[in-house]
This record gives sequence, structure tokens and C-alpha cells, in this order.
Amino acid sequence: MQSKLLLSLLLICNLAQADTHLIFIGGYASKKADVSLWAELAGEKLTQNPKVHIQAYALPSKNWKQKQVVTDSSPLIDELVAEINNDETLNQYILAGHSSGSAVVSEVARKVDSKSK
Repeated sequence: MQSKLLLSLLLICNLAQADTHLIFIGGYASKKADVSLWAELAGEKLTQNPKVHIQAYALPSKNWKQKQVVTDSSPLIDELVAEINNDETLNQYILAGHSSGSAVVSEVARKVDSKSK
């Protein structure tokens, strides 16, 4: 499943004209090593497009229920929202989450001030 997600995201990122930040949140029981490997593989595939910057995070929550995942992940959510909101450039952001990580990126997207990013 994650390999299909990776391929889809890479296709989108390879078309990026502006600096693009790909933020990926792993799913339930993901570990830092898992998402680091994912980011490394994605980076290898994107060497022809230096405008893409990858950030990958393991799911901060040890729970799989959506409300609890969002509550447990609030420090990361706040950090990512601040990063995007404080970016005064014309950078683009792509938010992606696998499984329970999608609840986290949905909350980030909901809280971001500038919907044009």
C-alpha cells in the first residue's frame, strides 16, 4: 500500500515547478526507521527534481482511533501548521498520511491559514 502512495506522490512531485515540501505522516505503529526509509527511497527517486523537500514523521500516537490520534499528535500538528503558516515564500506543500497518519494531515490542512499553499 505504501509503495502505491509513494509512486503517486513522486509523480506529483516530479511535476512541481515551485519549491515543494512533501510532508508524510506514517500510520499506526509506524516507527521512525520506517518513515526514514520511506523518505530515503522517495529522495532517491526525486534526485532529478531538487525543488522537492521531504519531511517524514512516524505517527506520534500509539492509538488508532481518529480523535485520539489527533489529540496525541497535537504538538506535531501545531509545529507543521506554524511552519506552513510562517512560510512567506511561494512554496507548495503536499500533505500525505498513511492510514491513521491521514487524520493528522487532515487536521494540519484544516488549521492552515493559507489555503493557497
